[in-house]
Amino acid sequence: SYEYMRQCIDEQKKRLEAQMAELVSIYNTVPCSIVRLLRTAEGCRLLSFNRALAEMMALDEESIRGLCWERGYSGNVLPEDIPRLESSLSGLRQPGDSLAVDYRVTNHQGKLFFLTCVNTLISSDEKGQVIQRIAFDISQHKELESALTRMSFEDSLTGVFNRNKFSLDVMETRQEGEQARLGVACFDLNGLKEINDTQGHSVGDALICRTARHISREFAGKVYRIGGDEFVVVDRGVDEHAFRNAVTEVCNHMRADKISVA
Repeated sequence: SYEYMRQCIDEQKKRLEAQMAELVSIYNTVPCSIVRLLRTAEGCRLLSFNRALAEMMALDEESIRGLCWERGYSGNVLPEDIPRLESSLSGLRQPGDSLAVDYRVTNHQGKLFFLTCVNTLISSDEKGQVIQRIAFDISQHKELESALTRMSFEDSLTGVFNRNKFSLDVMETRQEGEQARLGVACFDLNGLKEINDTQGHSVGDALICRTARHISREFAGKVYRIGGDEFVVVDRGVDEHAFRNAVTEVCNHMRADKISVA
């Protein structure tokens, strides 16, 4: 009977060890960083973390443990995102409380990551509160989102803003209060249709791009292409004298380049 019980215990230990090994493998191979912190009245200290965090931070395990976690995060969080992350942590009061937050970090090599994470209060006892943070890297998603936004607001031929951006910035956005400064200039290319018909659209496209460059030289980031041969400048940053001088400079550049505009 004793031998039988010993064999049962050994088999149970082997099953538990196998299950533990499987859980450790999952813990260290999931594509998200997992951190557990112990929060006390004195601050936070790091309890555990998985391999994904070390890989993202480009640090070994010893270096990760050497980072300061007293505020509930290491010092690699971008300063402007810290209040949002701290608010998420302070909102955890009872076991089971869970709050999501997005923030950015830079790793040891200077690479920027966009993270979305869930902070959860796991347990609370006389030793302190155990907080778990599961963070997913959404950098590629942010890059794609930024690229799609740029494509929807950027004229693909010239690189200046397009009609969609003009509608959003100027036609649909209500400007609060009195506008102390507002300069608007419209440039309409002359003869574009004739050039397209006689010399080809590639020559016409080159003319459009040259025009956009001349306008952007004086009004960088303020130029909209709202039609095939129509450009609009909207400038809220300079006084009337500087604005008119800039418009004159654009016209001089285009005249020197033999570009005719109205």
